[in-house]
Amino acid sequence: MGESGLDETLLAASLTDPIPEIVPVEVKSGINTKAKSLSVFRGKFQARHSVLLTAAPMKLLGSGRVHLPLYLAAGFPAVLGE
Repeated sequence: MGESGLDETLLAASLTDPIPEIVPVEVKSGINTKAKSLSVFRGKFQARHSVLLTAAPMKLLGSGRVHLPLYLAAGFPAVLGE
């Protein structure tokens, strides 16, 4: 992890909104759901939504946090209501 603590977090923006929302996305190859970079980003920037892509099943955790299986990566904007 680098100085910012956000090295592993990707950012995605919805281009359909007049003011795009930046959504942090973290990808893990296994079922490990420890997403420290994602937590740091949410705490620092008060992100309304965040997405964690793993090999684990889908979970909607509330507070805008979503865990999705890797095969649903292309569909995560629909899960967020975009």
